[in-house]
Amino acid sequence: MHFLLTRDPKSSTEWIEVLVNAGHKVTCLPLTKIEPPVDGYRAFDRMIQDISHYDVILLTSKTAVRIFAERLSATGCVISENTDFWTVGEATARGIQEKWKKMALYSKESSGIEGLMALLQSKKLYGRKIFWPRSNLSENIFISFLEKSGAEVCAIEAYQTKTDMSKKGNLSAELQKKPDAVVFFSPSQVEAFSQMALFDSICIAVGNTAGEALRNNKKTLSLKILQMDRATPTDLRQVIQKEFLKS
Repeated sequence: MHFLLTRDPKSSTEWIEVLVNAGHKVTCLPLTKIEPPVDGYRAFDRMIQDISHYDVILLTSKTAVRIFAERLSATGCVISENTDFWTVGEATARGIQEKWKKMALYSKESSGIEGLMALLQSKKLYGRKIFWPRSNLSENIFISFLEKSGAEVCAIEAYQTKTDMSKKGNLSAELQKKPDAVVFFSPSQVEAFSQMALFDSICIAVGNTAGEALRNNKKTLSLKILQMDRATPTDLRQVIQKEFLKS
């Protein structure tokens, strides 16, 4: 079977390996691009000067991990040894461990912000100071949750996620090959695809937010949408086995 992953191959090595080892063909085509904030990190670098005063750093993507590490290095700022990390999935947690030798808190039951929110329901959050370097497209639902719990949140734009329209021709060419399914990892990928092409393949959503974006898109109303609650390559293989390879 042939699966089109809407993300960069460098961020998809484990996904590719699992699918290829299961006998499938995999194509990776990133539909979005990452750009610095409009002000070129001036606001971000100013806010990061107080990073040692924060109790928690929230990093919700590998891109956030990379940019946060780069800005720490560029500014000479250092996080406290007592600082905790939160994240939304296993892959990003591994990135945090590789960079800072720290185990990040994340939900092993459900990926995305919703899973982390459910996990934090039982945690004492009152008075905790949280630093969240995030995309310009990040929603505010998590900020509201934290503030209602008595936490102090500094959510600062660390990067812009934009549709890469230069990939429109590449996407058209790949869709002509009739992939069995297109795999989406974020709402921004759903939106980018929607701007460039018509949805005419089965869609697989990795996580709740990507699933919600697909279901809310008017172009997908007649399509089959499969949703993975856990964002791991093994779970994707299991979904494929269940939905496509039934005996």
